[in-house]
Amino acid sequence: MARVPNLFPRIAILWLVLLIGPPSNAVYLTARDSLEEARAAIKQEHWNGAAKILEAILKKEPNHAGALSLLGRVRLAQHRPAEAIVILAKALEHDPSSPEALLSLSLANEEVGNADEALSYFHQATKAGTSDPELLLRLAETGYGRGLYGDAIHALQKARALDPANEQYTLFLATSHFARGDIEDCLRLLQEVLRRNPRSPYGHFSRGYYLYKVGRTEEAAVSLRQCLELDPNFVEAKFHLAQIAEGNGDPDLARRLYDEILRARPEHANSFASLGRLALNDGSLAAAERHLLRCLALEPNHREAHYTLGLLYSRNGRVEDARKELARAEELRRTETGAKEKMLIGGGRQKVEYLDPGSTVAESLREAIAAQKRGQPAEAEQKYLRLLKLAPNLAEAYMNLGLLYHDENRLDEAMANLRKALELNPSLVGANYFLGIDLYLTSQFDPAVTALRQTLKVTQDIPDLHRWLGLSLLAATRYSEAAESLESQLKTAPDDREVIAALLKAYVRLSRRDAAHRMARLLAGKDSTTARIHQIVADAWLEAGEVEQAIPDLQTAVRLEREGPIAEESLEQLAQIYASLGRSEEEQRARRELEAIRKRTPQQSPK
Repeated sequence: MARVPNLFPRIAILWLVLLIGPPSNAVYLTARDSLEEARAAIKQEHWNGAAKILEAILKKEPNHAGALSLLGRVRLAQHRPAEAIVILAKALEHDPSSPEALLSLSLANEEVGNADEALSYFHQATKAGTSDPELLLRLAETGYGRGLYGDAIHALQKARALDPANEQYTLFLATSHFARGDIEDCLRLLQEVLRRNPRSPYGHFSRGYYLYKVGRTEEAAVSLRQCLELDPNFVEAKFHLAQIAEGNGDPDLARRLYDEILRARPEHANSFASLGRLALNDGSLAAAERHLLRCLALEPNHREAHYTLGLLYSRNGRVEDARKELARAEELRRTETGAKEKMLIGGGRQKVEYLDPGSTVAESLREAIAAQKRGQPAEAEQKYLRLLKLAPNLAEAYMNLGLLYHDENRLDEAMANLRKALELNPSLVGANYFLGIDLYLTSQFDPAVTALRQTLKVTQDIPDLHRWLGLSLLAATRYSEAAESLESQLKTAPDDREVIAALLKAYVRLSRRDAAHRMARLLAGKDSTTARIHQIVADAWLEAGEVEQAIPDLQTAVRLEREGPIAEESLEQLAQIYASLGRSEEEQRARRELEAIRKRTPQQSPK
């Protein structure tokens, strides 16, 4: 007869578990499992679901540092930075060296405009150390976004050591080295990628792209061709190969490649712009116009297409159309330069991700943004207005609507929406930046300075920020500050004639004659005479209302160029200045000298 086992001890233990609950280790395991579940939800950007899991953990264990850290990150993604800061501070009370909490606290402080605290927490996070490659990737992305390329590189090197098979870390590390100017390190890393995976189209493209960016076009072409051998449909590789062919004086090859791209991707706006430029160079004006208009139908804010179209209209005598296109190209150059795309949703730091991706609000916002990017302002406007009825406190919708009105030169409506966005979320970088521009364009110079300075507190990586700030300060008669800001802009845009002209005006107002002459020399061009430079400086004095200050430069211009248009114009200006000052004897002397030059100079017969 089989022996019946004694089940009493097991039954007794089971009853004890039911009465007093599982042992503490089981509670820990449950919390750990839930924490992993929350991490998975965060990875999929299911913020509301992650929040519920974390709140359940904290209900049982209020001081669970890991759950607090993740909940702080979720609250930040849900656009609740102040709440995130409180939660993350509590997490650090229980785990002061948590890199995850420190990084999220850095980002939260950045959201509310605490730039110094944000930087401090970021550096603490980088020093804290972690063995989580994904967290290291977040640290790298944050550092790269702030221009702290050394920190990004350090984090990516650690991530790579922990997960050497992950190609993403090596490619991002190469990008960070390139951003810091370490082109050889960038290329060495890409070569590593290709040694491990010689058939990686993206590896060959990346190498070709960065070689192209530094002007090593022959090597770039080799890598781009290798990319296309592996993937004949890699459009951007083909496009850059066409650009190289064009630069090497082979327009036929370039044209063939652009045509191939458009057969595969008829919506590739850059190829239409390039074909338009080639057709214009060939004198095929009708074909050029057709290509350029097609480009602008796909991408209405394509700066190069507007510029080339302006040149085309200048050539065929459509002066007003040419002026409009060239003005639009210049406007885009000022406000484009990477800044607008970067800040379309909350300054590049808030994204649609803080909304539940499946929600009606998130979907409506995505649709409105898509219409705006497609260049369909009327449709985008209606979508934003409907969205704001659904979610009246959605700051990003107000900001994007403001940008839409800015593009259409509806500046009052633009400013109203940008102000509403800032009322709801004062840390929206894009709203402050474009509000500053619109205030300047409507001659509200001091408020423009305030808005642009607020932008500068958060970020300095907007290429045209110092331009707009300098112009606003100049218009507000704050000449010393204007000169400082415009000098910063000139370092990144040394050929920007508007900045040079503005600096000339600032230096004149500050009586910095040598600096003013240096700017005049840049304006006049390298082949211009010294007399012309003095004439430009004199014009700046006259524009500033300092007529007597203009006299020495005009006299020098006359002395240097005894005959010709510059001498005549300068003497005419001198005569007018002397007359306005009641200095009749000097006026008469200037007019006699002017008359003598005109008698000596043969007059051109009218054609």
